[in-house]
Parts: sequence; C-alpha cells; structure tokens
Amino acid sequence: MPFRRSALLMTAALLWIGTAHAQQATPTSGASTPAAPVTPAAGKAPAKTATNPDTASASDDTTVVTITADKPIIQHKIDRDVYDVKQDPQATTGSAADVLNNVPAVTVDNDGTVSLRGNSGVQVYVNGKKSAQMQGDNRAFSLQSLAADDIDSIEVIPNPGAAYGSDSAGGIINIVMKRGRALRPQTSVNASVGDQGRASVGFRTGKTIGKLKLNGSLNLNHGGGGNGRGGGGQASGGQAPKVKSLSDRYRLDPATGDVTREDLTNTVSKSSNNNISANMTAEYDFTDRDDLTADLSYSRRDSRSVGASETLSYDRDHTLISDIARLSNSVAPNENLDFRLTYDHRGQVGSTEDFKMQLWHSSSLNDGVTVTRSVRNQPAADDIYTTYASKTKKVVDGFSGDWSHPLGNYDETQRQIQLGWDIEHTVSDSYNYRSLSLAEPVSSPASPSPSGVRQFDDDEVLSAAYATYQQQFGKLGFQAGLRVEDLHQKLLSANPLLPATAVTATRDMMNYSPSVFFTYKATDKDNLKLAYSRKIQRPTGSQLDPLVVISADGLTARSGNSNLKPSQTDKYDLAYTHDGKTTNLNLQAFYNATTGSIETVSSFLPGQPDVLLTSYQNSGSSHNQGLTASLSSRLFDRKLNINLNGTYTYTDTRYTDVFTHQPVESKGPFSNLSLNTNYRPDRVNTYSFRVLYRGETNTVERRVTPQTTLGLSWQHQIVPSKLILTFNASNIIVGPASKTYSFNSVQRSYTERYDQAATFMVNLRYTFGKVINRQRGDGPRGPRPQGDDGDRGGGRWRQ
Repeated sequence: MPFRRSALLMTAALLWIGTAHAQQATPTSGASTPAAPVTPAAGKAPAKTATNPDTASASDDTTVVTITADKPIIQHKIDRDVYDVKQDPQATTGSAADVLNNVPAVTVDNDGTVSLRGNSGVQVYVNGKKSAQMQGDNRAFSLQSLAADDIDSIEVIPNPGAAYGSDSAGGIINIVMKRGRALRPQTSVNASVGDQGRASVGFRTGKTIGKLKLNGSLNLNHGGGGNGRGGGGQASGGQAPKVKSLSDRYRLDPATGDVTREDLTNTVSKSSNNNISANMTAEYDFTDRDDLTADLSYSRRDSRSVGASETLSYDRDHTLISDIARLSNSVAPNENLDFRLTYDHRGQVGSTEDFKMQLWHSSSLNDGVTVTRSVRNQPAADDIYTTYASKTKKVVDGFSGDWSHPLGNYDETQRQIQLGWDIEHTVSDSYNYRSLSLAEPVSSPASPSPSGVRQFDDDEVLSAAYATYQQQFGKLGFQAGLRVEDLHQKLLSANPLLPATAVTATRDMMNYSPSVFFTYKATDKDNLKLAYSRKIQRPTGSQLDPLVVISADGLTARSGNSNLKPSQTDKYDLAYTHDGKTTNLNLQAFYNATTGSIETVSSFLPGQPDVLLTSYQNSGSSHNQGLTASLSSRLFDRKLNINLNGTYTYTDTRYTDVFTHQPVESKGPFSNLSLNTNYRPDRVNTYSFRVLYRGETNTVERRVTPQTTLGLSWQHQIVPSKLILTFNASNIIVGPASKTYSFNSVQRSYTERYDQAATFMVNLRYTFGKVINRQRGDGPRGPRPQGDDGDRGGGRWRQ
C-alpha cells in the first residue's frame, strides 16, 4: 500500500505539472494556433524543421524528438517480421509477455509458454544473442519482469539462416532493446495504477557529452502479474487475481484400459510480485563509422504465493480411500544481470560493409522455498509439514564477430559475403531439496528426505563459425550459407546424501547447418521468397537430468532422460509479400520434417502410484505444415490502422508408447488469429482494440481447448508529445475457461483452469524538454546496413 500511495502521488504531481505546462502553452486571445506537423509523403524526404536534432549542440539534452512519419507497425523483411513495439499502446503499461501476444505467429499461454507457429521450442534472444534469463523455466518469469517500454522492436525469424545458432529448429524471437542511437537523450517520468493493487513508477534519462551518449532507465513495480501472459502491469509485478483449477486424473491398466484409481483435486491460489529493473547504455562514437556501446541491465523479481487444495482419491470401485487438504506458502526471488560490449565499424555511406564484435555476460539466479501443510482427513492422521527448496543459477559468457563485405565497388551491392564466429560458455547449476514430512516445518538443509535432494551441473562450450554468400541477378536474389558448430558438454547428476549415486557424462557433438534463400522481386511492391535450412533442437540440461524431483503438492514429479539426442529438422518456407502505399500483405506456407523430436511423456512414479511422473523421449518423427497470413491496412487518410494476423498448423507425430511398446500416431491442428486496430481521429487521441483467438492446441499426449481474449487502450496527449495519459484493459477472457486433456496408455486427466486474468491500468507519462519533429528513422549518421541492432545474416540483404 505505501508503494501504491507513492505512485498515486506521482501521478497527481505529473498531472499538475502537465496542466501547468498546458496553461503556459495556451495561446492568448487572437493568437494563431500552431499548425499540425506535416507528415511527409511516402518516398519523399521530410522538410527540415527550424531546429535539426542531428545538428543540435552536444549540450542540448532537453530536446524531445516527435516522430511524425507514418510507418507500419509490422515490417516484412527478407528473413523476418519486425514488430514495432513503440507503436503498441500496451507497451506503456505492459510487459514483454503482453506485447508478444500481439506479434504475428507468436502466442503466450496461461503458463507463460512462448510458441512460434505453435512450436514451443522457439529460442528467445536479446539483441541478437542468447541470454541466461530467456532460457529454460526462467523464461516465463523474465518475460513478465521485462518492461515493454524498454523494448524497441521484436523480430520473428521462423527460418533462421546460417548466421544464427543451429539450435533454432523452432525459430527465433529476437527482442531488440532501446539502446544507443535509438534513444535521443531526454528525461521522462511515468506512473501507473491499476486494479488488484497494481502500481508502478518509472524514470528514464539521457545525456550527450561530446561523442558520448548516455541513457538509463529505472522501473519499480508492485501489483499485476500472476499468469504467464504478464497481467498488464508494467513489468508485471504485484497482486494477482485468484486462480482456480479443477483436475480429474485417472490411472489406467495398460493391458485392459480399466480405471484403477481416480484423483480429483480442487485448487485455488493467489500470488504477489514486486519487481525492480534498471538499464544503462553508453555509446561512444570514435568516428562517423566507428562506435563502442556498453549495455548493462539488472532486474529482480520477488514473488510470494499462497495456495489451498483438496484431493479426493478413489479406488477402482469408486470408494473413497483418501482425503487430503494441502496449504502451501511459497517465496521465489529471481535475479538477472546482463552486460554487453559491442564494437561496430561501418563502411562508406551507401555501402553494406560492416564489422561487429560483441562480448557479453549474462546470469540468472532463482531461489525458491515452499512449505506445505498436509491435513489428512481420511484416513485420519496428524497434520504434517514438508519443505521444498530449489536453487538454480545459469551463467552465459560469449564472444562473437560478424563481417559483411560487398564484392565490388562500394556503390555496388550485387554480391556480398558474410563471415562470423560465436563462442559461448554456459554453466548451469541446480539444487533441489525436499524435507522429511514432520510435525513442524523445517528449513533447508535440515532433516532432508534421503531421496529428496538433488544436484545437477551442466557445463557447455559451444564454438561456431559461419559463412554466407549472396548475389543479385536482376530481379532474382540468392543467398547460401553454412554454419558449423562444435559442442562440448560435461554433466554431473548426484544426490549429495548418497555419493554413490553421482553420475558424470561427457558429450561431444559436431553439427553442420546449411541454408539457402531465393528471392524474386516481381514488382516494386511484390516479392517472393523460397527458403530452406537444416536446424536441430538440443535437449536442455533439465531434460537430460535423470534424477526425479517431486513437486510441492506431492502429486506430480519430473525427471529427465540422459539418453536424449538432438532432434533434426528440415525447414521449408515459401512467402509472398506486398508492400503498398496503404496496404501490406504477407503470406507464408511452411513445411517442417523432424526426426527424433523431443516430446514429453507421462507415467506414474514407480512405488508411488499416486504421483504422476513427466519425462522426455525422442519420439521418432514429426511432420508440421501450415500457413501464416498478415494483413496491415491504413485507412481514412491513415487515421485507422488495421492489423489482421493468423496462423494454422497441422502436426503429425509418430512415436512408440513407453509402456505398451506399440506404435502411436498423434495428429491435430493449432491455430491462432489476432486483430489489432488503432484509430487516431485527431492529434491527441488514439483508440486501440485487440482480439486474440488461440485455437485448439494438440501435442503428444496433450490437447488444450480454444480461448479468446480482448484488450482495449486509449491514449490521450494532454500536452502533445509531453504529457500523455494511457488506459489499458488487457486479457479480458471471452468464452469458457481453458481446458487441458492429457492421455496415454496408463493415465488420462482433465484440467479446467479459471484464470481471472483481466487487468486494468492507467499510466501518466511526462517528458521534459523542447519538442522537435523529425521523420522516423532519421539518424545522426549515414545509412547502416539493413536491419536493426539485433540483425544478423539475412537481415542485411538489401532488395
């Protein structure tokens, strides 16, 4: 509550400042009202304003740049779709998880699982590189903690070229942060308040000192969050609404299919989160073509949750044999640190010559504790307490280089080569603890259960090199590339209480990933693309760890499979793009053939028939085909922007049942459809409406029913470009609750989740300084190779 009162006071102060500014800026009687800024026509250079921000003095740090040129929120490039987060009203109060649901072909489900074209094996990069906070189970929490206001754009790369990691069979989502020249030094403050106790305050500032540009931001958040989609609070902190679920699970006799046991569980939970995030960027321009950029970011998320559940268990005759209620209390802090140092050398103006080196360090730390009280009603017995603790740490250190060189004169870009390397060292350590069930709660490491303590370490060194060659033959473009990767991996799995159980393993793998792109420029507005690449999906450390970890409620468990191998996918894409004056259309057909795909399988824990065990296996083969479509249109003198996006995927997977050893075929569709509209009737008001339909999802042994959500936004510029009020209503669920069905030869289950995810936020932002209009995309120096800061490889290929 004190934090929320502070946010309310800041909101009131900002409103007072803006109102005072508006009164000072109001013209006196007889004075003419300033004309609206003129938007340059498409293809024409903007007229110069009275003050040019590119020639402003270095000490003029109060300049506020107002973007006046029209630009689609989605741009379709040679190998990716680029979503401009800065144009998304939800970015003002939302998290990265919130805006990802607005990106074509991307979905984020209730548990925070990110999928691209229905594939949850997608990689999430930050500024073109892997990040510790975006890997494994930590990804969902990190996306909730990352303020969308710090993001410049999101790139969707469904068929990555040779410049990207071979371990990208599910595609890549690259989050490009605001940094360097993308931020004009300025100072702004913002405050948000919302339902369920949500509140946030933010501060951003910058300064230019000669050739040095400094930019920094700080965000504090309380309230919101609690589900994987972010919850609509900036960086998704705070009090989440209650989440209710009903689960009905049956154990089957694999020989006859008869039910031998039923467990019926009702659960209700509530969580609260507090977040802090800070970012600092320093860019030094040695020359007009050489610069050095340092990026430092830090975030911390403190989560607390309470839950209550009751499980009724029945035998094959449906006689009640057990009635246990469980009360749980959890604390789960998460801490992330990321540092990147980038040197960039560009060629002469108009050339695609570019050399970039990047050194980075990324770390993520999770430390959670859950205490569960079990109330045993039948058979009647004393209450018992069990403590669960887990601690995971991941560190990624890397060094990479990319060189693009045109073959010919600097004014010719018909032929080009690109060479590069990547060296990554990843260390992952995890520790899990479960205490004995006692009359009083204890803390780790006291009174451990002999089989409930686990340690797993994964040490990897990845060395990679790649080369691409591209050439233009009139309207026909061609690019071919090859990436070579060598992975050395050392694994340790042990129970510290039982040293004899320690298992060590070393894995060495060499992989070759070819890629080929063809493009045809039919007209100035119409392009065709054909792409092929071979990618893999390596098993993660937790998927390889064979030790069993039982959940805090004692009903489920998970373990890895040390015999897992990487799956291999051949990816084919055919795309058509039309870039018109007011309409943009993108159609993509794709086909993926996978061998040895890694799938989850369910069984019951040996010796504990009431504990459902989830593990992994290489399923055999999988075929995935589908269509994606994206239509953007700007109507009524560009006042109304409409973005319609859809994906349909059909997957056929064939594998062997782990119990019956019989072949099984699993097939089914995945679809999603989104509609985003922005209406700007005048200079100061923008109205947005969002609809997201996530269709039925079918995977091996699992089916999830459809769900539809709505979102509304209103943005009002109280003082144009300086004091801005934004209202967001997000994740309004329409229709029935989400239902999940799981099934195999030994169990089937049904889960219905009542996720009251709707959130409402009001944000007020004030930007200090003098407003200067300029065209979007203008920069202080000559043109750079095509693509954003996160671009690599095909993104630099000009058309």
